[in-house]
Amino acid sequence: MNRSLKIFWVLCVLFFGMLSCVASVYASKLPKANSSLISNTDSIREGHAVLLGVRLKLPKGWETFWRTPGEVGYGAKFSWEGSQNLEQAEVLWPWPTRIKSFDFIANVYLNEVIFPVKIIPKDATKTLALHLKLDYLLCSPTACVPQQAKLNLTLPPGDAAITPEAKLIDKAIKSIPKSGNTSDLALHDLIVTHQDDQTIDLQVNVWSAAGIKDAQLFVEGPDELLFNVPKLTQLDETHGFFIIQGKKNEAFESAQTLKTLLKKPLQLTLVNKQNAISLSKTVPNSPLLTKMDASNQTSQLATDPSDSYWIGTIVLFAFLGGLILNLMPCVFPILSLKILTLHSFKNKRMQGIFYTLGVMFFFFIIALITLLLQSLGNKVGWGFQMQSPAVLILLIFLFTLITMNLFGLFDIPFSLSTNLKWQKTHELLYAFGTGVLAAVVTTPCSAPFMATAVGVAISQGSWITVLIFLSLGFGFALPYLLLCTLPKNKIILPKPGVWMEKLKHFLGFPMLLSVIWLLWVAGLQMSYDSVIMLLVSLCFLALFFWLLRAIHHGAFRLIALLVSLALVVYPLYWIQQELTQKHQINEPYDYSSEQLKSLIKDHHKVFVYATAAWCITCKINEKIAIDTNEVQSFFSKEHIVVVKADWTNKNDAILQYLQQFNRAGVPLYVYYPQSGEPVVLPQILTPLTIINHIKQCR
Repeated sequence: MNRSLKIFWVLCVLFFGMLSCVASVYASKLPKANSSLISNTDSIREGHAVLLGVRLKLPKGWETFWRTPGEVGYGAKFSWEGSQNLEQAEVLWPWPTRIKSFDFIANVYLNEVIFPVKIIPKDATKTLALHLKLDYLLCSPTACVPQQAKLNLTLPPGDAAITPEAKLIDKAIKSIPKSGNTSDLALHDLIVTHQDDQTIDLQVNVWSAAGIKDAQLFVEGPDELLFNVPKLTQLDETHGFFIIQGKKNEAFESAQTLKTLLKKPLQLTLVNKQNAISLSKTVPNSPLLTKMDASNQTSQLATDPSDSYWIGTIVLFAFLGGLILNLMPCVFPILSLKILTLHSFKNKRMQGIFYTLGVMFFFFIIALITLLLQSLGNKVGWGFQMQSPAVLILLIFLFTLITMNLFGLFDIPFSLSTNLKWQKTHELLYAFGTGVLAAVVTTPCSAPFMATAVGVAISQGSWITVLIFLSLGFGFALPYLLLCTLPKNKIILPKPGVWMEKLKHFLGFPMLLSVIWLLWVAGLQMSYDSVIMLLVSLCFLALFFWLLRAIHHGAFRLIALLVSLALVVYPLYWIQQELTQKHQINEPYDYSSEQLKSLIKDHHKVFVYATAAWCITCKINEKIAIDTNEVQSFFSKEHIVVVKADWTNKNDAILQYLQQFNRAGVPLYVYYPQSGEPVVLPQILTPLTIINHIKQCR
């Protein structure tokens, strides 16, 4: 993980830790939800519906989870065992609030929630005695604690008079999603847009009379599947579509294939303002699914290609996105200089045409590469090349070369504004080449409308993909093409002069900002040391071109150039070596009291961490501390045995272990030195926290 980003996470965790005002979770100090079982009537009567409410008043700063909790947590579990005269109890779930806690998405209830329950008694002439065992999870920024409540309610037969709590239950009923589409909210057309062995992309169209800007979609499916937060794309104020990305859940060792799992229906819940609907949808056996079974069959469109309105809209989005790309910081300097040197060429029309051909050629190649990678089973999108550190480094070098050229550090025949004699001699080749170059520097950029268009392009058949990428390229090339086709008296350009050189230097600064941005992206993919080495390489690259101009001849010039070039290459070799080194996390032992006793008896140094998949704090601590290179290397060096007590599912042995340290929930971190008493570490961890606490035990 990038060190600066790691520091950011640490500060966030410490901030929330201070807000919690607790250093550890003691059972006696834990807040508890106020739970109760309420009814809309004081008795039962034949022919009258009985509505109950399971009410949870949550402590401030704590939350509980929806039936599909997201990446962490688990939903409440209702057991009516032991109830008398109960035929059926159907629990209804209000729609949740989606929150992001650090890197994790969760669907939760805050402050208070009432679960309406539809009750059917076996005999309305007899007393209904209800016994509910409610298991639920309470979480705060620093801890997650399983809770259990036992609630009882007796309703005798009678006139079924309305109770004061009926209003609360009626209000909760309004928060239950309606079943099926309504006159003002609808979901349509679940479509497969991409699938391979492990992942699937789905598209579902939405409509809302009240507008869809704030709409949210919740997706539920088999436990063996995980779904990302669906991304909304608006087509107009009331229409749009969600892209749903799903994959197999690695936490479940299922022998079922993705295709088999997708035969089970998905539950889609659409929430928009104070309205919600819920529908069950089955993933269609689309041509993309068929392709999984018969690789010799060609893929077809998941959306009807005859829908000219749909295709026209997407092509228009691609065209508009291409136009806006001209305003990006990395592109604008190139276009500006192209326009300012336009007066130097005799055949301006051919200049524009060949520039456009260069742009279109590059976007055509990108479309072909996208189709080729998809045919090989790879999942790609716009900017997929940015996920490769090697390609990212090449782009950084290209942008740096352009920046140095604009600052006047060197001139090359193919440069953007110098050596006009060469440009005039090879006018059309120059135009084509600068078209390709301008298109290349757009690859790290994105613009409004592009996401929708490219998202469709990478999920559709070959001719649609090519058409959309070509539309994007044409939109990008059009401003310069139009200028080239205008008559001379219609083009108002300032006269050439010294000011052009100054403008060229000024335009180097947006390119320099683009280099800095790419370095930041590199910092997210590589280590801090790798980024420093990359900067060193770029510095020696600048030195190489400075020497090229400062020393004109002689053996010293050759030696200086070779040395500086070697100093450019060596940091890149160092980065390549680091990227190829695979970090291995020490595989922890699963907790058992017998094994822990055995390790301690044999005088091993042991680090135990009690965690759970539903514990946000646990996952953050693992991400920013326990699983880092720094801590794992320290464990290996110190020969520390790591034991993981996973409390995701109920485990009495782990509960007893927690209680040994007066804990009622996770996380818990304990270090056992070779001799002496165990040391309990804080609940908020950093790499230094772990290392320093262990070193103090020596």
